[in-house]
Amino acid sequence: MRSSHMAKSLKSGFFALSFACAAVPAWAASGTCARSADLTALRAIDVQQQLMVSALNCSEVARYNAFQTRYRNDLLSQDDALLGFMRRIKGARGESAYHAYKTRAANDAQLRFIADPVGYCANTRLELDQALGPDNRVTLASLVSAQPLTVRDRKSTRLNSSHLGISYAVFCLKKK
Repeated sequence: MRSSHMAKSLKSGFFALSFACAAVPAWAASGTCARSADLTALRAIDVQQQLMVSALNCSEVARYNAFQTRYRNDLLSQDDALLGFMRRIKGARGESAYHAYKTRAANDAQLRFIADPVGYCANTRLELDQALGPDNRVTLASLVSAQPLTVRDRKSTRLNSSHLGISYAVFCLKKK
């Protein structure tokens, strides 16, 4: 009985893995991987969108504006890097993927706020404290380096809504 259950589990696991591999976005299957600079750009956009939602929902407009002002050049550079990454992985659809990613980042941040407004505001206040602290030498890249990516590639998770998602940065197949 136990070996039958184990065989079923292995068979189910193999099927799920095969199914997940079939659902991998085209950019991952083509061997195009996110570079370190791409991950920084993805994280920077995530943080920017989180803080924008905080500005609107947690009465942090003045501090968000101060963040935008202090990191203006870094934010523009990361935005350009994100656009370049999306063009590299999506080709002609890169610009629309870029806009879609930024929209999903804002939507996901808003959903996290709705799920836990007090916790969300507390966390983003801490992020703003760190970003706007007295050390003007802190770069945006260093601020976002420890941030997890929060936006998922929806196409790769459509078949199983309980799956946490395959992010642009995490799942990458290399050509053999």
